[in-house]
Amino acid sequence: MKIVFLFLGLFLFSCKPEASLLIAGTLNSSNPPLYSIFQNKIWVSEIGSEDEEFYLHFENKIEVKKIFLESCLGTFRFPIQLDINDREITTLMDIHEEGKASISFDPKINLQDIRISFHNKNNLCIRDIQFFNSNLIRYDIKPAEIVSGSITPMIRPQSVFYHTMNIFDSNLENSFVSKNLTEGFSFQIQFTEVQKIEKIIIWNGYRRSLRQCNENGRIKRFSLIGDRGYSETIHLKDTIEPQFIKLNTLFRGRNLKIDIEEGYKGLKSDGFALAEMRFFNGRNWFLIDSSGYFQEIKSSYVEGFKKSGMKEILNRNLSTAYPGSESILFNKIKPRYLNDESDEEEDDDDDLKLNPKDVEILPSWNFRFQSDGKFFIQRAELINGDTQSSLKTTFAVGNYEIGNKKENRIEIRLVGLANFDSMNKYDFYPKNNKVCQRNDNSDYIQQKRFSAYLTLQKIEETFFIRNFSYKKFFNFDSLEILNEVY
Repeated sequence: MKIVFLFLGLFLFSCKPEASLLIAGTLNSSNPPLYSIFQNKIWVSEIGSEDEEFYLHFENKIEVKKIFLESCLGTFRFPIQLDINDREITTLMDIHEEGKASISFDPKINLQDIRISFHNKNNLCIRDIQFFNSNLIRYDIKPAEIVSGSITPMIRPQSVFYHTMNIFDSNLENSFVSKNLTEGFSFQIQFTEVQKIEKIIIWNGYRRSLRQCNENGRIKRFSLIGDRGYSETIHLKDTIEPQFIKLNTLFRGRNLKIDIEEGYKGLKSDGFALAEMRFFNGRNWFLIDSSGYFQEIKSSYVEGFKKSGMKEILNRNLSTAYPGSESILFNKIKPRYLNDESDEEEDDDDDLKLNPKDVEILPSWNFRFQSDGKFFIQRAELINGDTQSSLKTTFAVGNYEIGNKKENRIEIRLVGLANFDSMNKYDFYPKNNKVCQRNDNSDYIQQKRFSAYLTLQKIEETFFIRNFSYKKFFNFDSLEILNEVY
């Protein structure tokens, strides 16, 4: 009888479903690699970091009945929001005791990508993320392997807008971008150890926004040239969907050059953008380790803020308001506890949108400056009309660089894109829009490029954001940070 149970157990184990994970990224590219969670290692955020966000993208859709999370810092005391399949499904997880959270789907769903947003106000530590199929059997997640290597442009640095390591940063919103050159541009990839490549996946174009995807070109045709005379030509479609390419001939070696031969022209640039790339060796997908590059970026920004005494505000959502002004009304997302004894019935959707019957006073502006050089700005303004009031909102995202800095004062320059009538950074790209084709709809027209010069200043124990831009894209002169900065 024991032998029967042993064979039965081995059979069930051998039938454990597998899922290949292509992308496991975080909102902040300078965070530790997220792939380690699926290799029995814990993931810990930067100290003091708030509102962390995970993004997972699988090779194929998987049937999911249940999702489970486990913390290594005790019970989750904040909401955990899920956005599934490009926001086709948005919901909150149930919070359990002892550091666990879960959600079940009835009927089951087919999941390919998921964004997990933690509304944490302190450090985050995740021990495990689990997915279960329709029979409640846990998936064996096979994360893409991280290998040592480099990718460099074989062109003068002036022809590059954003670094080549963005191609392997596991963040689809970041891209490598060339400057006014597509045909004739080349990358040189060098693997530290010999690698085999049977297939390639490419995410073409600049995916941060519809405007940026339109204005920058995309790759149409390129050649692979490698060790021992290897050569192959690849054709790509003009889509932001991942494109799977099976090589006609297996590549084996350490050196691989990518020659761009033709591109889809952008509206404002002769250059091109490339978001992400993965390789398949016949056993697993893999990517080049980019952590060293982003750790250098992190060190630079952390040191700059630390020298000016402003390190406490990095990687935090900074609530601000005009000194002495009234704040606006906006709904707050609340945790959903599994054994909540409240008698009130809650509509899940109401937790995720403006609800005039359930509002909380919030400041007019929210800023986030990250240690990877990205920023986010949310603005909300209550407009009083003759008969009713309306909420005017803006969301801006981009990159910033540090200028002059001294004690209790640091100057920064912002370059980015603002989306009007939105409080959500994912509204930059319309749902189900898979091509970079300009049209005159509001999704495109409402996106405006901008640059701004701000000064972050600490006076006694209060932090301020001052706007010294010559032409003010954002209509404020000075804002007071309301957070309790620790």
